[in-house]
Amino acid sequence: MNFRRLLVPMTLLFAVPLLAACGSDEPTSTPEPTGPSPTLVDVELTEWGVVPIVTQSGSGTTVFHVTNSGALEHELVVFKTGLGADELPLGDDGKVDESAGEVIGEIEPGELQPGTEASATFSLGAANYILLCNLPGHYQAGMRAVFTLDN
Repeated sequence: MNFRRLLVPMTLLFAVPLLAACGSDEPTSTPEPTGPSPTLVDVELTEWGVVPIVTQSGSGTTVFHVTNSGALEHELVVFKTGLGADELPLGDDGKVDESAGEVIGEIEPGELQPGTEASATFSLGAANYILLCNLPGHYQAGMRAVFTLDN
């Protein structure tokens, strides 16, 4: 059997499917995400404040991007309660008594060392929330802010 006689058919056998796959000039598109966009909230923590900046609003998925601009470690607690931001009861340890509402989520102190940033995503309904730092003494020093989501 002549090897040269088999070379051309064997080459075509492998080359034709490869060329067919490369021949399309049709642009491909990435499907657009469906559903509402998440609420984006930038939060700056300082001594002694919590400053949220909402770039979009609405209930549903909420992304908190937190920057600790302070010199101390902080945390961010998303707290749902019917009480006012300055009415939360304190425990003997100098922290907010979290049984006075519902902790929706938090970014821990280990993630918010001075000069660092962290993000967290929560599913929030339309309601009033309090964003606070619940390290001992921080809430009393003013580290709290009201945060409201509408439908």
